[in-house]
Amino acid sequence: MAVQSRATATRQRIIDAAVELFTDHGFAETGLNDITASARITTGAFYYHFKSKEALATAIIEQGWPKAWQVFTACTNSPNPGLENVIVMTFSLSDLMKRDKSVWIANHLNGALGQLSEEGRRGFRQRATTFVSGVADSIRRSDIRDDVTPEAVGNMVWVTVHRCHLLSDAMMDNVFTRLAESWRMTLPAMVAEESLPYFQQFLARTAQQFQPPVVDELTAKRHALLDVSGEQVGWQLNQTGSQESPNPDLIVSAVASAGDERSRRHHPRPPRRPAVPARSTGTRDRLGFHRIGRRQGT
Repeated sequence: MAVQSRATATRQRIIDAAVELFTDHGFAETGLNDITASARITTGAFYYHFKSKEALATAIIEQGWPKAWQVFTACTNSPNPGLENVIVMTFSLSDLMKRDKSVWIANHLNGALGQLSEEGRRGFRQRATTFVSGVADSIRRSDIRDDVTPEAVGNMVWVTVHRCHLLSDAMMDNVFTRLAESWRMTLPAMVAEESLPYFQQFLARTAQQFQPPVVDELTAKRHALLDVSGEQVGWQLNQTGSQESPNPDLIVSAVASAGDERSRRHHPRPPRRPAVPARSTGTRDRLGFHRIGRRQGT
């Protein structure tokens, strides 16, 4: 039992060291010697636990994915399904990746391994399919246009979350602003025209909740374009001056309240027509093809 406990501790120490190194220097730039030195183990000990650096990256993904999925389900498993829950979920996931580097690097490694090997591609496809199906199951059919399928919405959300983080990390800007802009551009193609003002207002309120109280000039201009105004309520400063993230449970509660409000307003819906399946573009996601660079703050 003691030997097994030490082995488990050593394995976790290797993973923790790799998370730090991959985050700071990138997957491609981190060598085996860097990992063994940081974890204070021998090369033999490394190969006892992992057959390769790719196997180590897979272990990091397998630890980070459940954390992300817990946030996903907390936001989308609601007795009142709706597109609002999906919007909140994308911001909550982005917030988690900002706060937890193991989830952040797992997201990048998931895309990277999807380009490197068949095993990596299988894992990527499985997680992407699970995510897309979860989004499709969590929205009302009446929330979206008759010529848009729930599966198409799920694919859009999967791509949006990945692309926003890729661009935000590269440009060193605010991922929440990018996410809000992406939603603002895609909502008109997704929801009925008469429902668009409601969802735009809900997006503005959600984006506001996830913004820190002090932003740079560029971000402030982007917020103005999104018509995000009023008191910043999502991020608060505690007595030590550190930032605390909004509670996902409280946000889900706000989503439910928003759904009730929409029901009371008797929001009009377009007449039902048979849904037209979305065409596949055949475009491959190149997120992981590029070298994973240094993680940048926003």
